[in-house]
Amino acid sequence: MADKRVGGSCHGNAFGFVKLAVLLRHRMPHHVDRPTKICPVCGRPFQWRKKWKDVWEEVRYCSERCRRNRNGALPDRSGERSFIKG
Repeated sequence: MADKRVGGSCHGNAFGFVKLAVLLRHRMPHHVDRPTKICPVCGRPFQWRKKWKDVWEEVRYCSERCRRNRNGALPDRSGERSFIKG
C-alpha cells in the first residue's frame, strides 16, 4: 500500500517545528537571574535551587559534602601576603 501523506514528513508540520526552534534559541537562559552565594568551605559560588525556596536565607553550604566538612572551612586570608620560594 502506498503512503498517502503529503509533504513527506512523518512528524506533521515541519515548518512549525523550525519556528519553535528559532524562538527557543533566542531566549535568555533561565538561571541568569538566580541569587548566588559563596560556599564558606570550598569557596565556590552556588545558585538558588527550587528545593531551597523556603529556606534560602538559612542555606550556607553548596552541598552535603561541604556541610559535613564545615569544620575545615577556608580561613579568611584577605590580609595575608603570600610568599613564593625562589
